[in-house]
Formats: sequence, C-alpha cells, structure tokens
Amino acid sequence: MRSFCYALIVALLPLAPAVSAEAEWYVGYTFVYSGSGNSCAFMRFRSDSYSLGEADAVYRLFADRLADQVGTDATFADVPPSEALAEGKTGEGMAAEFLSQGVGACEVAGDPVSGLIFISSFGCDYQNEAQMCIRSYLDAGARDLTAQGIGSGPAGLGGDFVNRQVWDASSDLVYAGQAQVPHVVDAALTHAASTISLVTD
Repeated sequence: MRSFCYALIVALLPLAPAVSAEAEWYVGYTFVYSGSGNSCAFMRFRSDSYSLGEADAVYRLFADRLADQVGTDATFADVPPSEALAEGKTGEGMAAEFLSQGVGACEVAGDPVSGLIFISSFGCDYQNEAQMCIRSYLDAGARDLTAQGIGSGPAGLGGDFVNRQVWDASSDLVYAGQAQVPHVVDAALTHAASTISLVTD
C-alpha cells in the first residue's frame, strides 16, 4: 500500500504548482450538465509551450471533442484559458485544488460535481526526442472504477506523446485558421476528451 501511494504521488508530480509572479500554466474549463449528474473538464497549458491565444485555440478543439464524447443530451459551458486567466484562474492553482480536493475543485450551485477530468499539455522530452505531452487525470467521485483498474480520488491515467516537430507544424495550421484539424492534433485531443466517458453515464 505504501509503495502504491508513493507511485501515485510520483505520477501526479507534473500537476504540482510552481510559485511565480505570473501564470506558468494557462487553464480552460468546461461544465457538463446532464440528467445523470454534473461534471467538469479542465485542460491546462504550460506557458513556455503555448501562447495564451494558442491555448484558447487548442482548448476550443478540446471542448468540441468533449461534446462529441458526451452526446446531445447534455449542455455545456466553456471557459477558455483567456477568460479563466481574467478571472484569476491559473493552471498551477487549479492543479493544486484538484490534488487537494478532487471533485471538490469544481462546484455547480455550491455542490461538488460528480466527476472531474484534468488534462495537462506541455513540451517534454521522451526517448531522446522533443515531444508534446498530453497527460490525463481524473477523480470519479463516488463512481466505482475498480473494474477499470482505477482507484478512488485523483488518479493519473497516462496520455500521449506527439513528436514536437510534427505537433508544431500541425498546430500552426490550426492557429492559421485551417478548417480541417490535422490528424495528430485531432487524435491527441480526442483521446484526452474520451476520459470524460469515465465520469459521465
């Protein structure tokens, strides 16, 4: 048990906040309202990997894929990173709340949501190559996900590594306004958004 707890702490270390006069991470979030319960999705972007405008553009695509995952019987309220920053919310601050409060980090009408996912995107190195990392975490609240191999409370699930050169070339097309979303961007964001299916019925 002790080794399991240590492993979870190590897995969640990339979510730990850094003290800075300015936001080191931007964050956007979405409320998902449905008859079976309310949930939240957060996606944060490290500011040395994304400008605020780029974070907004990628978050819009992520929010679209959330809607595709949940379906038409739910309603959504999206807050892109630029609006969240204007509200005083940062990625490091929301990560700290998620780690300490789990689903309590997001409330609807004063009550914690029934499930929360937290996605983190940042430049990294993997297998001696520059990558864009997109990591997924969740807290399923009262849902029992042991059949999925997931325990209670905030948990790390893993994620995707995309070659940084390919990611940058693909995302530049998105920032330039290309209507068709390049494959690597679409695939990574769709995978991240699919985490919402674990906390919604």
